Amino acid sequence: MITTLELTYNPQDAVAYLKQLQTDYEHYHWHYIKDHNDTRSLSDHFSLKTMHGYGLQTIYNDLAFPYHCDIDPHDEGPEYFKDTALVFGFFKMIKDNFNNVFRSFVMTFEPGDYIGKWTAGVKPHIRVFVPLVTNGTNWLRAYDSNGHYSVVPEVGKIYTIDMLDKTSYANIVNEGNENISFIMFSTL
Repeated sequence: MITTLELTYNPQDAVAYLKQLQTDYEHYHWHYIKDHNDTRSLSDHFSLKTMHGYGLQTIYNDLAFPYHCDIDPHDEGPEYFKDTALVFGFFKMIKDNFNNVFRSFVMTFEPGDYIGKWTAGVKPHIRVFVPLVTNGTNWLRAYDSNGHYSVVPEVGKIYTIDMLDKTSYANIVNEGNENISFIMFSTL
């Protein structure tokens, strides 16, 4: 199930944060194919040929490493994740509203990119989505034992998917003609 939280934010702050990352923190920018190149990203289940983003938190000791997105379900919980220099301003304000935030990324999906259904992995959690740039399509989807849910995410709103049950799945599919960018993180 996808839930829209009562917590909202100023869309201009979201765009300003993304632009600041692109201008002042480009050395943290990663491209999935170049920096992770997991062959599973080019299968029928995943198509991440142009996906790119920024790691807001990392499991690495080198806080300057441009942590890329893992599609693998790992069991690392919040105790393993450290904030990078990108946790400031807009994202810090959002993060401070949640407990035990971990596995935080800014992700951009160009048209045609998608992540197939993924499960909670070993550590059940809540997945949080904060749209920064959207394109009017229902790119955020969830599945559970009761069926399929999707929303057309709006900048200014925050969405969650409950990944506490092993029968829950989520996926992101950019079927639009423009990029989507969002912050995604987990919380317990």
